[in-house]
Amino acid sequence: MYKSIFLFSGGWTGAFEMFEKHPELCVHVRRLGVDLIYEALRPELWRDDVDIDHIAALIEKASGRLLNLQTFTWSGRRLPPDHLFRTLRNACPQLKNLHCLTKSIRIDPGSELFKFDDLAGFTLWVAYDDKISEPTPMQDIPVELGDMLLQRCPNLNTLSIRLRSMPNIWIQDVEIDRLLSGVWPKLRVCDLEIEVIDSDPILVWPPASTLRGFFSVHSSITELMLQSYARFPTTVLTRELPLIFDASALGQLTSFEGLLQHVAEIPDPAALKILVLCTVVSETSAEPILAVLRRLTSLRGLTLEFSDIKASTFIRDIVSACPSVASLHVKFYKTVFNLKQLADFSAGLRDLSQLRSLYFDKVYSSSDGTLLATALMLLGDIPLLQEICIVNFMANH
Repeated sequence: MYKSIFLFSGGWTGAFEMFEKHPELCVHVRRLGVDLIYEALRPELWRDDVDIDHIAALIEKASGRLLNLQTFTWSGRRLPPDHLFRTLRNACPQLKNLHCLTKSIRIDPGSELFKFDDLAGFTLWVAYDDKISEPTPMQDIPVELGDMLLQRCPNLNTLSIRLRSMPNIWIQDVEIDRLLSGVWPKLRVCDLEIEVIDSDPILVWPPASTLRGFFSVHSSITELMLQSYARFPTTVLTRELPLIFDASALGQLTSFEGLLQHVAEIPDPAALKILVLCTVVSETSAEPILAVLRRLTSLRGLTLEFSDIKASTFIRDIVSACPSVASLHVKFYKTVFNLKQLADFSAGLRDLSQLRSLYFDKVYSSSDGTLLATALMLLGDIPLLQEICIVNFMANH
C-alpha cells in the first residue's frame, strides 16, 4: 500500500505527519512523487516559495527513514531547494532514479542535482512557461550534467532530457552533442528533443549523424520519445527530414513517440507495439499517416491528435489499418461533436474487437449530451471496454 506515494493538492502535510507517527511505514516506500503544478493554478491558496520550502523540509525530515526509497520525482514551477538533493543523496542509499520536471530553471553548475552517482534513471524537463515573469538570462547546459551521466552513471537505463524549449538555453549547446557521445549498455528508455531548422536542405540539431551514431550503439532501447520542435516556421515540421536511423538500429524498439517522418523510417515497424504520433491528423496528412499505420502490424496502443477533420470517416480507416489495437487515445482539439457525430464515432470503433481502453478528448458542446451518456453509448458499441476516460474542454482553453 505504501510502495508508491504520490502527493499533490495539499496532501503532503498529512502524509508526512502520518509517517512521523508511524515511522515503521517509511521502510516500505520505494517511489515518492510530489506534483505542485496543480497548486500554481490556485494562487489564492498557494505561496510558491514558502510552500515549496515547507514541502522540502517535510521530505528532509522523513528522509532518514526512507531507507528503501528508489525513485524520487519532483514536478513544479521551479525545482526544490538545492539542499534537498544533497539530503536525499546522503540519506537514501537505494535512490537510483531521479526525475525533475519544472517550468523554469536557473541552472547552477554546482548544483547538488548533478552530484549523484550510479543513477539508473534520470529526467530533467523544463516545460517553459512564457507567463513566468522572471528575467531569463542566457544559460549554458552545464558540463557537470554530462560529467555525472557520462562518467558516474554507467548503468543508466532511463534518460530523459528536455531543456531546449526554453528561449534562454543556447540553441546548439555542445553539451547535448557531448551527451549523445555516451554509451550506456543498459539503456532502455530514451527521451530527447530534436530541433528542426528551416534551411535548404532541412537540418536538425543534434545533427542527424550524431543521432544515427547514438541509436546505432544503443540497440537495447525499447522505448524512444523524440520531441521535435521548430522555432520558426512550425510548418517546417511537415517537410522531409534528414534520416536519423540506420537500417540495423533499434532492433528491440517496441514503443515510439514522435513525428510521422521518424515513424516511417523505423527499421522494424512490424515490431512496434505502442505509438504516440506527434504529427496532427488533418485532411492533408491523413493518407500518409494511414500508409504508415498499415505497416505497424503488431500495434497495441495508439495515440492520435486530430485537427478539424471528419472524425467518423477517419476512425473507420484507423480501425481498418490497426485492427489489433487494445488501447486508443484520440484527441479532437478543434472538432465539435453533436449527438449524431458521437454516435457515428462510437459505431466506427465496433470492429476493434480487442479494444479495452479508450481515452477520448474533445471540445465541450452543450449539444452532445452528458459524459455519462457518451460513456454508455461507447459501452453499447464496445461492451468489452474496461476503461473509459472522456475529457471535455473549452475550445478557447
